[in-house]
Amino acid sequence: MSHHALLPQTSAFYQQRSQDAIHWHPWAPRTFQKARGLGKPIFLHIGYGWCHWCERMASEAFRHPAIATYISRYFIPVALDRDQRPDLANAFMHVTAAMTGKTGWPLNLFLTPEGKPYYGGTYFPPQAEVPGTPTFQEALAEALRAWEEDRERVEDIAQEMARQMGEGLLPLLNSTAPLDLSPEQAAAEARANLASEFDAQNGGFGEAPKFPQPLVLLWLLRRAEHGDERAQTMALTSLLAMARGGIYDVLGGGFHQYTLDAGWREPRFEKSLPTNALLAQAYTTAYRLTGQEAYRQIASRTLDYLTHTLALPNGLLGSGQSGESESPPGEGRYYMWTAAEVRAALPVDEADLLIAAYDLAEIPRTLQRHLTAEALEAQFGLPTGRAHERVEAAKARLLAARQRRMSPPVDDTAITAWNALAIRTFAQAGRDLDAPRYTQTAVRIAEALLTHVRGENSLGRSWYRGQIGEPAFLEDYAAAGWALLALHKYQAPLTPDTTFWLYEATWFLEQIEALFAAEWGYYDTTPAHNFPFGRPQELLDGDAPSGNALAATLLAAFAKITHQNAFQVKAQAMLDPMMPLLVRHPTAFPQWLFALECLTTPSTT
Repeated sequence: MSHHALLPQTSAFYQQRSQDAIHWHPWAPRTFQKARGLGKPIFLHIGYGWCHWCERMASEAFRHPAIATYISRYFIPVALDRDQRPDLANAFMHVTAAMTGKTGWPLNLFLTPEGKPYYGGTYFPPQAEVPGTPTFQEALAEALRAWEEDRERVEDIAQEMARQMGEGLLPLLNSTAPLDLSPEQAAAEARANLASEFDAQNGGFGEAPKFPQPLVLLWLLRRAEHGDERAQTMALTSLLAMARGGIYDVLGGGFHQYTLDAGWREPRFEKSLPTNALLAQAYTTAYRLTGQEAYRQIASRTLDYLTHTLALPNGLLGSGQSGESESPPGEGRYYMWTAAEVRAALPVDEADLLIAAYDLAEIPRTLQRHLTAEALEAQFGLPTGRAHERVEAAKARLLAARQRRMSPPVDDTAITAWNALAIRTFAQAGRDLDAPRYTQTAVRIAEALLTHVRGENSLGRSWYRGQIGEPAFLEDYAAAGWALLALHKYQAPLTPDTTFWLYEATWFLEQIEALFAAEWGYYDTTPAHNFPFGRPQELLDGDAPSGNALAATLLAAFAKITHQNAFQVKAQAMLDPMMPLLVRHPTAFPQWLFALECLTTPSTT
């Protein structure tokens, strides 16, 4: 038996760990029993399949026999897939922030044999790089020293961290004074707070590193549809700026995960399903709002990226694509071009045009628009309107050349909640872009989800090469129910059975009430997940919406569709204590704002 056979075979991340020299253990009761029996602390590594810094740590540390021997001698090493266990990942992320002031992936934590954290961080480099950040070997040594020489302090820290993990952010609901604002006043104040973080020069919110934050953009676009001009300006400025920057793949479609700078120029090259599904929905909504072809084109190319690159044989979508390629080697090199490479791939006239349009030289770089079509027409003496056509033709030829390169690997783990977000996007795009093929894609993903990850009275968190992963979480049930309501809205009127998708969505809502109901809102887990610190209730929205925010949105949508007051009351009861948080911190709670919009304004489901 392989020394990695104890790891579950339910995701690409776990498969990757089989290449390491470390004898990884699963997050399981038998692992903690072993740690207690040996009196060893636990080294916990949390990552995911398409994570750049996870792969860096694996190549720099986990595949080195000497480091593996040291870890196995003094620790019990545990590997945990972030996407398989979002409950644990979120809880450990919050305590890492509390301990270090930093968050990010991977997480590398040191736990007592009971699973309580006492030390850790994010990526640890092999050599000293940033003042104040230990190397990985220094972190290992400090964690061991504290365990062997300062056990009482370790236990005190671990106990406090475990307490915080059990509480999560729920104390904020009870400690924040309520706001006496109407829904419209709350939305206006949230928008004003967003405006204070808006980067008017580059679009987006906050400083570097810059994330697309599609949930924020989607809420702003909903506000724009109800006449909020400032919301429209912030959303459209951001969407256009991203499309011009290096974060957007102008050849193959789709967006990279974030950029290291504030101007969208220097991307971290991973692509994820939730970010791209939500951004495609934002560009689709922008097209519906403005009728401008640029938004339609970007939406279509992003949707086509999902169907061409992330699609799995059973109809579901994989969770993301790495930024690393082997030929040409290096992070992002697959997406970069030199002037010489373009000249080798294209006829002279097309090469000259693209090199000027994207300001290419001898240093490899991504394609970021440098000259407008009008400037190109003036420089090359082209008739009006011809530059755009010729650039598009040259890009198509360059894409064909890129496809002869070895593309970065795709994580073929299908996450239920993320596939549900894609269903909503494709369903809306089918209508708004007048593209029936996208409606058909939405139906195909939905049918695959119901077939491959749902049982008679169960739902899986994921599907990987025929294996169903952990039991589904609140976010999976809520996202799936909301997705099927989108099909009820956009696709059902075109079919003989107009109630099928509504019936299926109702099943998901009933399961939420049966499995996750709490005194306020819902738990993220069921008892089957064996979360060691109680039953968590995540409030923050991240790259994808939180489970409770999705549940509130689902209830609001059901209230609109069925006109049943019970759904309205339940959604309002969830939103009322959240109002101070979502108004004051809109970038942290955008799906909650969307739920409020859905509950209190027409035509948003």
